Amino acid sequence: MKKTFSELWKLLSLMKKDYPLLKIFCFIDAVTTAFSPYVQLVFYARILRFLLARDFPQAVTNAAVMIGLTLLLSLIHRVVGARLASWQNLIDETSINEQLSAKSYVMEYDHLERTETLDRIRSADYLRNGSGGVDYVVTCMIKLISAALSFVCALLFLFRLFVQSAEVFRIADPALWALAFGFVLVLLTGMLTAKKEGVIMNDLMQRNAHGNAVSGYLINTGLGVSMKKDLLVYGMADMLATRFKEYVKQTGPVYMAFGKQSGVLTSVRTFAMNVYAACGYVFVGLRALSGAIPVSDVLLYAGALQRLTSACEELVKNYMSIKMRLEYLMQFYDFIHQEPMHYTGTLPVEKRSDGDYELEFRDVSFTYPETEEEVLSHVNLKFKVGQKMALVGRNGAGKSTIVKLLCRLYEPTEGEILLNGIDIRKYDYAEYTTVFAPVFQDFKLFSLPVRDNITCGYEADEAPWTEAAAGDVAGKDNTGDTQENTSDRRIWEALEKAGIAERVREMKDGLETLLYHDNGEGIDVSGGEAQRLAIARAWYKNAPFLILDEPTAALDPLTEAQIYEHFNELVGQKTAIYISHRMSSCKFCDEIVVFDKGHIVERGTHDSLLADDGVYAKLFNTQAAYYQTA
Repeated sequence: MKKTFSELWKLLSLMKKDYPLLKIFCFIDAVTTAFSPYVQLVFYARILRFLLARDFPQAVTNAAVMIGLTLLLSLIHRVVGARLASWQNLIDETSINEQLSAKSYVMEYDHLERTETLDRIRSADYLRNGSGGVDYVVTCMIKLISAALSFVCALLFLFRLFVQSAEVFRIADPALWALAFGFVLVLLTGMLTAKKEGVIMNDLMQRNAHGNAVSGYLINTGLGVSMKKDLLVYGMADMLATRFKEYVKQTGPVYMAFGKQSGVLTSVRTFAMNVYAACGYVFVGLRALSGAIPVSDVLLYAGALQRLTSACEELVKNYMSIKMRLEYLMQFYDFIHQEPMHYTGTLPVEKRSDGDYELEFRDVSFTYPETEEEVLSHVNLKFKVGQKMALVGRNGAGKSTIVKLLCRLYEPTEGEILLNGIDIRKYDYAEYTTVFAPVFQDFKLFSLPVRDNITCGYEADEAPWTEAAAGDVAGKDNTGDTQENTSDRRIWEALEKAGIAERVREMKDGLETLLYHDNGEGIDVSGGEAQRLAIARAWYKNAPFLILDEPTAALDPLTEAQIYEHFNELVGQKTAIYISHRMSSCKFCDEIVVFDKGHIVERGTHDSLLADDGVYAKLFNTQAAYYQTA
C-alpha cells in the first residue's frame, strides 16, 4: 500500500506544472462528496427529534440550515467538479504526452532507436487507451479519498451508537461484538474479492494489449490516406476486415471470461455487504425499541451503516483500480525521469564566418547497441576545410554510420572524433549540432507549412551560422526591407538552389502552404519534391558542414543532373560530405573514400581510383555496364 500511494504521488507530480491546484481541487471535491450525505443524516435526525417533541420552530430552523449547507456543498462540488472535468479531458494530452514528447526530444538517439526503449511506452499507451489513463486515476483517487472520509465518519457515528448501547446493555453484549466481528469479515471479503478482480483485470489488459494495438493499426490503416492506393489496387479491404474480425473473435472470449469471474466476485462482495447492512438495521431497530437510542436516531445510524458498507466497497474497488493502472502508467513517469543525455560537454563552438573547421576521426570503431559485429573498425579520416568528400561502398559498409557519429547521434565504441583538435564530447551538445546541415537518407518533412519546414522556426538572422549570409542577402537591397522580407528572400534563395522554388510558387498559399494531411487540409509532395525541400532546408541553415546522404535518390535524371551541375554553387565554401551509391555522381568531389566492411580500403580522385582498378572501379564499371546494356 505504501508503494502504491508513493507511485500515485509521483504520477500526480507530473501534472504539478500545468495544474498546480489539481491536488487541492481533488481533495475539496472528495470532501464535499463525502460529507454531503452525513449533513442530511444528522439534520434528518435532529428535525425528527424536534418534530416528535413538537418543537416546530427548531425543526424549521434545522431544516433551513440543512438546506443551506446542502446547497453550499453542492455548489462547491459542482464548481470544483466542472474545473476538474475540464482538466481531466486535457491531462493525458497536455501533461503526459507533452512531457513524453519533450523527453524524447532530449534523449540520446541510440536510446530511442533501441526497440525495448519505446516498447514499454507503446505497451503502456495501448493499455492507457484501452483501460484508462491518468485522468481515470484522478477520478479513482477522488472516489478513494471520498470513500475514506465517508468510512471514517461512519465509524465515528457507529462508535457513538456502541457507546450509547453500552450505557443500557453490558459492554460484553454479544450483539455488539457480533456486529463488530461481522464488519471485519465483510471488510476482508471486499478486499479479497476486489484484489482477485484486479488481478484478473490486469491479466486481461496484458493479454489484450497486443490485440488492441493490432486492431487500432488496422482501423487507422483503413482510414489513412498514405496506404489507400495499395489498399484499393490490391483489393485488400476484405483481408483487413477478416483480420480485424479475427482479433475481435480472439478478444471476445477473454472479455466474456472476465465478465463471468468479475460478476461472481462482485456478487459475493455485494451479498456480504447487504447481509451485514440488514443485520445492522435490525440491531439499530432493536436498540431503539429498547430505549438505548432515541427513535429519531434510527435514520442516522441506519444511514451510517449503509454508508459504511458502500464506503468499504468504494475503498477497495478504487484502490485496486489505481494500483492496477499504476502498473503501466508508471512507465510514463520512469521514461520522463530517465537520466538526461550523458553529453556533459560545456565548451562553446567558435562561430567563424570563414567556415574554418576541421573534423577528424581518430582510430574510430563502432558497434551498434545489442550487436557484436563492428560496423566501423579503426577508421582514420580527416575532413579538411572546404573539401568536397564522397563516401562510397556497398550497403552496410558503414557510410551512413559515419554521418550518425559526426552528428553525435551515436558515440564511438573506440577512438575519438575531433573538431579543430578537441574531442567533440567536450563541446556543448546543442552548440555542436549547429555545425552540421544534413540531408539524411531517411529525412523527414513535417506536416507544417513550407516556411517552417525550411527555416525550422528560425528567422534569417537568428538561425545558427547564417549571420553573414543574411547580411549578404539584405545587402543586395538597401531599401529598408523588414526582417520578414529578409527571411523570405533567404527562403526563396534556398528553394531556388534546390530547384523547387517554382513548385512552391504554384502552391495555393506559397510558403504558408501546409504539407500533408496530418494537421489539416495540406498538399502532398512527391518523393523528389520532398528531397529538394530537404536540400533547401540544409542550405538555409548555412552550417559549415553540409552532409548529403543519398541526396538525389528520389530525383529524376534531369533534376539530378541539374543538382550536380550547380553542386559547387550549392555548397559554396562549405565542407561537404557526400554519400551515394551512384558512382558517376562522385566525379565532382575532391576526394572519394571507399568503405568495405567497416574499413577504408581506397581513397583518391575518381580518375585515380579507376586507374587503380580496385573496389571503386568494380562498382563503377558494374553500374556503367547496366547503363550500357540498357
